[in-house]
Amino acid sequence: MSKPRVYLASPYTHPDKHVREARYKLACEAAAYLIRHGILVYSPIAHTHPICEMGRLPLGFYFWSELDLTFIRDWATHVVVLTLERWEKSLGIKHECLEAQKYNLPVLYWNYLDRSDNIVEKLVGTPRGAQ
Repeated sequence: MSKPRVYLASPYTHPDKHVREARYKLACEAAAYLIRHGILVYSPIAHTHPICEMGRLPLGFYFWSELDLTFIRDWATHVVVLTLERWEKSLGIKHECLEAQKYNLPVLYWNYLDRSDNIVEKLVGTPRGAQ
């Protein structure tokens, strides 16, 4: 059985740079946790935050959507939503979940800060196409 390939969706855009930085760090921690447990991960926040900062590139989903949705469409077997504060208000997460539904990918919600939420067990038990 091949390893799950997770697109890790998480909120990012915020007017306060410190909030964006904190969200970036949590996305990195969550991605590292999954990787440590043998899960392949693409986290748009962990992978592009430094590029955005260094290149002074635009924030927000629309600028990054082509890249992000390509990972969902062509690579991911699962979308995992990191349920950080105000995740349900995120335009990006809304579009990412819609894209996952379009391609019949399981969407799992993960409260990373709650260590009893065993996301690895959930990932191993949900193949692509199972909702």
